[in-house]
Amino acid sequence: QAPAQLACAVGMASSSMLLRGCQCPPRLVAVAPMTLALFGFWCCVFIAGLDIMSLRETGWLFPAAEDQPFWEMWTAQQPDLVDWPLLVPQPSTFAGLGMVLMLSLTLRVAGIEGSTGVVLDVDEEVKWTGVSSAVAGLCGGVIGSHSPGLTTFNQEAGMTCVRAALLAAIFQLGLWFSGVPAMNFFPRFLLAGILMNLGLVMLVEWMWTARRKVGKLGLLVIYAQVASSAILGLLPSVLIGVAAPRGPA
Repeated sequence: QAPAQLACAVGMASSSMLLRGCQCPPRLVAVAPMTLALFGFWCCVFIAGLDIMSLRETGWLFPAAEDQPFWEMWTAQQPDLVDWPLLVPQPSTFAGLGMVLMLSLTLRVAGIEGSTGVVLDVDEEVKWTGVSSAVAGLCGGVIGSHSPGLTTFNQEAGMTCVRAALLAAIFQLGLWFSGVPAMNFFPRFLLAGILMNLGLVMLVEWMWTARRKVGKLGLLVIYAQVASSAILGLLPSVLIGVAAPRGPA
């Protein structure tokens, strides 16, 4: 089943790029492929009478999650199973990881500035990212971070104000309070297609559109970072960006 799922994900990502190349309205490009893929998938399931459990076993759907009230994350805890000394990081680990995270966040903020043309206060962005991550962690969530890819995707969709962030936050809070396992209804290839589309948008932005924004040296650094990220991983790519010599544009 893996080749069929991969084909669906590639088809969804490719359709987004084709719609973008046809100069379709940005909001249509952002919504139409995901909506049509989700609608088409469930239409095929109901028309063909496919078994939901079989789809989960073959990997088309995520493993089933149960409906749980939001307060269960605090009530269903087993602190006696936690090895508390392991939760306290060693000074060297804490300092090194903190430096990498701050450096990564600063580069993300710089990437957003470069792709949107908006000047951000780096100190304020880093401070409030730390505060929000601490609050999210205490509530059982995950850390927050800036996303150049999602920011570019949101901008291309025609949304340049704070309403998109507010609506996303309200929607997530609604799902959290309801306890409904939304991922039970989303096929795996839908998430893969979204990630592929974001990756393609970022590659086009940095490897093609960037030719009109940076000089030859900057472009060479970008290509080296993309290649090292694909072959070696994220950290070598970050180190290349930091260690790259400054030169004339």
